Amino acid sequence: MLDNHQGQSAIELAIFGSILIFVISLIFRQGVSGGNYMRTQMQATRYAMSKSFEMAYREKPGRNTATTMVIEDRLSGDFGNKFGSRDRVPLVVSGSGTYSNQLFYPTDKDDYNDWASSCAAGKCDNDVLPHYDVWINGQRFSFLTANFKVVDFPLTQPAGMAQCGSNHPTDSRCWDPTCANGVGCVVLQQIVGNFKNTDYNPAGNFDIHFDGTDPVAAAGVDKSLILSNNGQLSFFWQWRGKQAVGELSTKEGYDVDGDFYEEQIIFSTVDGATGRTLQAIVIDRQDGDLDLSIDGRQPNKKVGLLKESQLFAITSNGTVYRIQEGKLYNLRNDQYIRNTNMNEHVDIVQRVFQLSNDTHRFCNGNIPKNNTVIPKWDADPPDNPVEACNNCFLGTNAQMTCLNTDSHSPDYLKLYVRSRISNKAGRTWFTRTEVIH
Repeated sequence: MLDNHQGQSAIELAIFGSILIFVISLIFRQGVSGGNYMRTQMQATRYAMSKSFEMAYREKPGRNTATTMVIEDRLSGDFGNKFGSRDRVPLVVSGSGTYSNQLFYPTDKDDYNDWASSCAAGKCDNDVLPHYDVWINGQRFSFLTANFKVVDFPLTQPAGMAQCGSNHPTDSRCWDPTCANGVGCVVLQQIVGNFKNTDYNPAGNFDIHFDGTDPVAAAGVDKSLILSNNGQLSFFWQWRGKQAVGELSTKEGYDVDGDFYEEQIIFSTVDGATGRTLQAIVIDRQDGDLDLSIDGRQPNKKVGLLKESQLFAITSNGTVYRIQEGKLYNLRNDQYIRNTNMNEHVDIVQRVFQLSNDTHRFCNGNIPKNNTVIPKWDADPPDNPVEACNNCFLGTNAQMTCLNTDSHSPDYLKLYVRSRISNKAGRTWFTRTEVIH
């Protein structure tokens, strides 16, 4: 009697065949995902390098070191789903590039004058300022990470500015009535490293908040160790006062606006009669679209890409996925059978960027400024990718890239980036059949 193993073979083929198909689809899926990631990474790096070269060629120091971030929501390679891929996987990569030809030529007085002239003409040439470029599903956002600021120094002690030696926790600057031959002047603060401590701080006053408290004394640390050469590494940094007299050095940073952060000096003007500093033109890294200098002094402040994101789907007559089967006939009466599977919806992916300041580059009230068509990678950048301002969840604004500039709103300076991605991928099969008489 012979054994019949046909049933066992069919079962084994069904089991191991399905496993083999699953493994192959998994390999393809990982390969597609890895290929998309590498392509996006190379795209970001190439863009940063080309942008740094372009700005150096034009002698614009804003992108001596160019940095970009690319976010793309791509369909995942779901080869095991007979209805096609519908899930989107976010790819977030960053790239940077430095063209060293202009690396040691930072923004100077001539750059500021060119910028001021262009602003007076109606369109500021911001290429002399540092940028952070972000691409989100083809939309390019060029955020300023610093801005020019003009700071005027008073010639008499203003109301609200404390004299040096007293507490002034809300303004790092103070007034010294003894400087400039007794005329008085503003004293600016500068952060110095903890070397040669006794030259900067002979009294051992480590009141870095200017509020009358000494964190060293509060911690019970022996100040004599810090002030001695052997203990100079026990304290990382401290403030050093600088009288606003004469031209301020462009090689050093000073806190000229009293916000406890140093600014980069571009140039300054001096009062010829008293020798005091009248005005300073600076680059303030806290006044750009994005303040990337936030630290422990602002523990609850958020900036940049937030964690919240959403995906919405707009369908065609309520249909997300369409399946059609039927018969087609041509003029020769040859019979065909048609099978069509097709997606019919638009995905709206919403991401939120928290800006730090309203630089008035994107919105003029409720109207976007200089909005143009969103470019491709090889096209010129738009003046403004923002499509709507305020009321970001009402009417047609709900599907547009929108910036909230209402200072009374809890969503103040939140930029809602809404990428509209059409998904009409599918397949159609035509099979010719013959009628046998």
